[in-house]
Amino acid sequence: MIMMMAAPMVTGSRGAGARKRILVVDDSLIMRNLITEIVDSDPDLEVVDTAPDGRSALQKVRQLKPDAVLLDIEMPEMSGLETLRRLNLRSTCKVVILSSLVANEDSSKRVEALRLGAVATIGKPSGGVSFDLKQKRASEIVRTLRRALDLARMRRRARPRHDRQHLRRVQPAAGR
Repeated sequence: MIMMMAAPMVTGSRGAGARKRILVVDDSLIMRNLITEIVDSDPDLEVVDTAPDGRSALQKVRQLKPDAVLLDIEMPEMSGLETLRRLNLRSTCKVVILSSLVANEDSSKRVEALRLGAVATIGKPSGGVSFDLKQKRASEIVRTLRRALDLARMRRRARPRHDRQHLRRVQPAAGR
């Protein structure tokens, strides 16, 4: 089920345990909502807002200072590649491209996005509005964002150390 509601704007402190803030940029409302649902499913990530085009994205990056941007390429007013070009001049946030135009490894758009500074690209499985995105790419989207934001390493460090004695299963004494 796809819920049609806007992503809430979240403000507040960004302490060590704070969730990483993501801006979702796609011209399709359906895709923005679907991607928001996927990203918000990870306890370490939160969508702070969404934008329907590159111009809005640039304004929201300035205002919200997200940790990462999930960016489509095909959009009205300003393409994702032009948005990426301008973001790299103004922001230190990581950019992950999520577009049907980068599905092939040798895609010229994929190569261009990486050249312009995208940390990763993910291909939408079936065109601009991919209703099967959640089934086919949800784990890849979350995994890619976590890797781009170094969350996998942070998660490992946060795990408590256990003494090996506590981890061994206690064997009952013989004859009992």
